[in-house]
Amino acid sequence: MPTCPRCALLAVALAVAVFTGCDSNNPGRDLDLVDGIYTLEELTFDPTTQSLPTANLGELIDDAGTTLEIFGGDGEAQMVVRYENGRPSSRIELEVGATRGRASFEAVTQDDVDDLADIFLPDQFVLNYDEEANVLESTFTQTGVNLEAFDPDVYRDQRNNRGTLTIRFRRL
Repeated sequence: MPTCPRCALLAVALAVAVFTGCDSNNPGRDLDLVDGIYTLEELTFDPTTQSLPTANLGELIDDAGTTLEIFGGDGEAQMVVRYENGRPSSRIELEVGATRGRASFEAVTQDDVDDLADIFLPDQFVLNYDEEANVLESTFTQTGVNLEAFDPDVYRDQRNNRGTLTIRFRRL
């Protein structure tokens, strides 16, 4: 421990700088950058099995009516999924954080987890954001996807598939 007053002051100043400068445990510091309402532009699942066609979930849901609203100050988001086939809309509550070009989302309840699974999304996912293009998007590998539930005619007996999920939202 420093014994001179200047050394002690320098040690305290250094400690304060280290602890306030390293905020890597605060995933919400960039929430103001992603705050807003987004509309779905793309949601597809490309199975790794080459004989299977890409599943365009846009055929199942209303792209323009499916929105993601991020409440930056609260660290909360809400995804509203509107279906084309007369099925009732889903309102999915999410916790959200954003830092260094990435926004992370996590379902709040088991019902939210189930609603995300209906559109092939996991209960936790990360989207990259581009401020200039006003988009949140990502492509990631998914496993255990039940394609038969999406389209039983095209994907008969395809209940456990691996592939690439692509999702893109654009800020309104």
